[in-house]
Amino acid sequence: MSNASSSSASSNKQPLLLTRRQRLRRERLKALYATIRHTLLSQKLYRHPDCTSITMAKTLGISPRLLAEAIAEHSKEENFAGMVMRYRLRLACQLLRDPRHACTTNEEIALRSGFASRQTFYNTFRRAYNMTPCEYRVAARQ
Repeated sequence: MSNASSSSASSNKQPLLLTRRQRLRRERLKALYATIRHTLLSQKLYRHPDCTSITMAKTLGISPRLLAEAIAEHSKEENFAGMVMRYRLRLACQLLRDPRHACTTNEEIALRSGFASRQTFYNTFRRAYNMTPCEYRVAARQ
């Protein structure tokens, strides 16, 4: 009986040794993921409201499916939209904390960060940080 349970447990594990083809595929996906991140950050594409997986795939000259596969392989918790949203929120937080932007409206910060609308910005920000952008700004000053 213990043999049956140990064999079923071992069958659930991934093989320890990958084939050469599998290793090459993973290496290519890892390199592609690095290219995706580099392109998003260096060209600041996340600041454009129309930045989607389809537009990014076209920019890189790959299929949207390959883009999704590279992200899924190396960023288990998010997809392309989540990745873009994380960069937008990070920029919005920087702008909200920056004293040079104290007079900049939250709507302007949302637009500069790549959000298509104020409402999307507020909803996304509240979900991510459990506070509104206004509350975040006040907390950052203290």
